[in-house]
Amino acid sequence: MASAGHRTRSLALAARIKYHLRGTLHLQEWKVDMTTSQHERIQTSLVEAKDNSPRRKPWDTERSVNQAPEGRKKLPNRVGHVGMLVTALTLLGCSQRTTNTTQQPDSAASIVITVEAGAHDRRDTPISITLDGIGEITPPLHVLEITDDGPRPIPSQFEESESPRLWFIVSDIPAGSRRRYELRPGMAAADTHMTVQNASGNLEIRQGRSPVLRYNTVRFTPPAPIDDVYGRNGHIHPVWTPAGRIVTDECPPDHAHQSGIFFAFTKTEFEGRNPNFWDLAGKTGRVRYAATEATTHGPVYGGFRVRHDHEDLTAPSPKTALTETWDVRAWNIGGRDAKYRLFDITTSIRCATASPLQILKYHYGGMAIRGARGWTTENCRFHTADGKDRDGNHTRVRWVDIAGPAADTTAGVTVMTHPDNLRFPEPVRIHPTMPYMVYTPAHLGDWSIEPGHTHSVRYRYYVHDGDLDPETAERLWRDFAEPPVVRVETSR
Repeated sequence: MASAGHRTRSLALAARIKYHLRGTLHLQEWKVDMTTSQHERIQTSLVEAKDNSPRRKPWDTERSVNQAPEGRKKLPNRVGHVGMLVTALTLLGCSQRTTNTTQQPDSAASIVITVEAGAHDRRDTPISITLDGIGEITPPLHVLEITDDGPRPIPSQFEESESPRLWFIVSDIPAGSRRRYELRPGMAAADTHMTVQNASGNLEIRQGRSPVLRYNTVRFTPPAPIDDVYGRNGHIHPVWTPAGRIVTDECPPDHAHQSGIFFAFTKTEFEGRNPNFWDLAGKTGRVRYAATEATTHGPVYGGFRVRHDHEDLTAPSPKTALTETWDVRAWNIGGRDAKYRLFDITTSIRCATASPLQILKYHYGGMAIRGARGWTTENCRFHTADGKDRDGNHTRVRWVDIAGPAADTTAGVTVMTHPDNLRFPEPVRIHPTMPYMVYTPAHLGDWSIEPGHTHSVRYRYYVHDGDLDPETAERLWRDFAEPPVVRVETSR
């Protein structure tokens, strides 16, 4: 989280941005719930910075989703001087479909956002626009949908990153149609907020008062008689449905190394050694939680950013081969009445040393999920985008659902892969008897992570009460992989 000194520098930076871009369109936003007192402090900073605007480097990208504690919001780190890049995304950094029609307007202009559904219906779709190049800043702002029945305010949320973004959620745009929105000053009320709470030292995302998922920063100690070597952290469990049913497991007796949602490589080569980060029993490698870099909350999404170390235990002393960052976001979508929720995981992996890590051909290893305790060969079902069950093992599919009994009904999780992922659609390992699956690009052959390069993959999780609706799963995957087109222009 930001220090007090860093927040002071943030205010000064905002002042410099506003002074240098004076006369351009004043539509930039950092957080919709900024307090009046903070705005007054920014105005003071404008005066102080007017005659003294030293250059500073952009903030470290390691803080790209960092936000200040509640009540003290940080400002964007960079605003371009010309043009506007506008991006419709359903995941941080996903494929861009943009139209740039913004110029440097006069102060009487306003910003109009048009969202075009394209070939697919859009419902509960996260959208973002970059705020680069907009110019002068007047916070806070919100999105106003223009409808035949009059304007309708929509909550929005600022994300500080290398390219600052404004997020909001669009609903009910039929295929082939469009919706128009404007950016307006002020705040839009939200019925529910997404928060990140401390749960016995772990990170728990909640939608209102209902838990969505828990990320384990605290090391889990296995119950007797399971060997303590299977203790771990750096994984997500439990994952709850909107009705409160748990759809993941932790340290199951048959395969105690499989806990919730976790990421690990299996057959690797590092500096002439062969650590296995997946199989904890072999004691040759492990993945552990290292640090929490940021948490964020708001009316659009709640989430966190954490760092993992992939440790080679075959070295004379434990040696970190890879550093991995998870960006986890749960969207303020669905809920108990809709019987589903959505959250995303983006993982970015880098070499921790000057040595590469070779991932060797193997039939499993990657982003995995272990289904709930009590799901068995007989009652656990898989459903791939191609309509297969367990016979879909190692097929290359865009999404896979795993489901089983939950109290008096069924519950499950659909895991969706993204077109930007390596070897998309990656082969999916579906176990022949156990309730577990993992997207496994190594099934197609060797590959490596090289020093100086980042390996990033992203997944969306559709958590549902009741049986899977394949049409809904497909619609949500289209939102994720083929986002709507967004056009931004000025209107006088």
